[in-house]
Amino acid sequence: MGARLRGLISLGLLIAGLFQAFSGILLFLSPHGRRSGNALILGIAKRVWIDYHAYVGFILIAIAVVHLALNWRWFVKNLKSLKP
Repeated sequence: MGARLRGLISLGLLIAGLFQAFSGILLFLSPHGRRSGNALILGIAKRVWIDYHAYVGFILIAIAVVHLALNWRWFVKNLKSLKP
């Protein structure tokens, strides 16, 4: 179960990270200004993209914390190996 859970967590990080990158680029390239919230980007209003970007960001943070907790021993071991 441990390896399968780690795999699912890693896959979740990948998917959420790719969505964050994609939506971030879309929002960066989208129109700016006071009335730009109704602008359609790929058929979805800009303000909705902003909400999706924020929610998936929170999910990404939560998954990253779980990922770090599951791999804490490996992380510490590799940090200790960096000592001169």
